[in-house]
Amino acid sequence: MANDLRPTPRNASEALRPVTASTALCCTLYILVPVLCVFAWGEKCMLGEGNVLFMVPASNGWVTFWSFMLVVVITLLYPVINLLVVKEFETVIALLVTSEVPGTPACRAQLNVMKADKNAPLRSWMLCYRHQIITIVAAAVVILLDTLVNDLASLFGLCGSLGMSTVSMILPPLMFLYSPGSQDHASWHKVTAAAVCLLGMAILFGSTGSILKGILT
Repeated sequence: MANDLRPTPRNASEALRPVTASTALCCTLYILVPVLCVFAWGEKCMLGEGNVLFMVPASNGWVTFWSFMLVVVITLLYPVINLLVVKEFETVIALLVTSEVPGTPACRAQLNVMKADKNAPLRSWMLCYRHQIITIVAAAVVILLDTLVNDLASLFGLCGSLGMSTVSMILPPLMFLYSPGSQDHASWHKVTAAAVCLLGMAILFGSTGSILKGILT
C-alpha cells in the first residue's frame, strides 16, 4: 500500500489528462455547493457565520448527526492531506538542491551524498529529517490556527488562503519551473506556470493579510 502512494516520475504531458479532469471536478463541486445553498436559503446564507449547517437547528437530529460525521471525516482526512503536502514540499526541496528528477535513483544518490556531507552539518541534518520537519511545521500551523481563531468563517478563509494557494497554485508551478525537463517545453508553458505561481502568491499574501486584519481589528 505504501508503494502505491509513491510518485512515479513520468513525462509532464502524461499528467495533462488527470490534472485537467481533477481540476474540472474540484471546480465544479466548489461552484455547485454555494450555488445550491443560495437556491436553498437565498440571502439567509449570510446568517450562517461561514457555515450554512449552523442555520439548521441542533434539534434536527439527522442533520446534526451528519454534521458530526463531517467533522470526523475532516479530522481523519488530515493525515492523508498532510502526507500529500509533505510529499509535495519534499519534491520541491529535491528540485532545488539537486539537478535530477525527484524520485529517480540519481536524485536519491545526490540527496544521500548531501546528507552525508560533514562540511555542511545543518543542511545534512535538515535533509535527513526533512519529512519530520515539514510534518511538525504543518501540524503546528494547524494547531496554532485552531487555537487562536475562533471564528469559523475566518478559519475557512485562512485554510483556503494558506493551504489551497500553496498546495494548488504555488508549489506545482514551482516544481514545473525547476524540473530538469522544463527547458524542453514551450515558452508559454513557463509563462503560464509563472503567472499561476504569482497569482497563488497574491492570494496567499493578499487574502491571508485581509483575513488576519479582520481578526485582529
